[in-house]
Amino acid sequence: MIPDVKYTYRFNQHYDLLPVGTSARTFIAKMEDDISSFSEDRFFRSVRLFYEKVVKKMISTFPFNYTILQDLLFLNQENRCKLSSDCVVNLSKIFPSILPANDENHTKLVDELTDS
Repeated sequence: MIPDVKYTYRFNQHYDLLPVGTSARTFIAKMEDDISSFSEDRFFRSVRLFYEKVVKKMISTFPFNYTILQDLLFLNQENRCKLSSDCVVNLSKIFPSILPANDENHTKLVDELTDS
């Protein structure tokens, strides 16, 4: 589960691919001779800490237990065998533009899902 990922562990983070923007990368490349490795390391540590704080905030506020998110697991083919057809029926009820909400449509949907 996403909240269990040890995102502060350096082994779980990119080292060279830390996104800081094109302008920052260009500046660092141009000033390579004038910027000490200590300053560059300090800059990237600060960027890393910023990303870690953002991820912490996202994880603490994201509604991981919302039913719709659990039902959306069905979109990953690897999960389809593990989940019940209720997931798709629930999604069709939440998003009626996908499948007009009526018992006949839901019955057909369940039949199709259980046949496959």
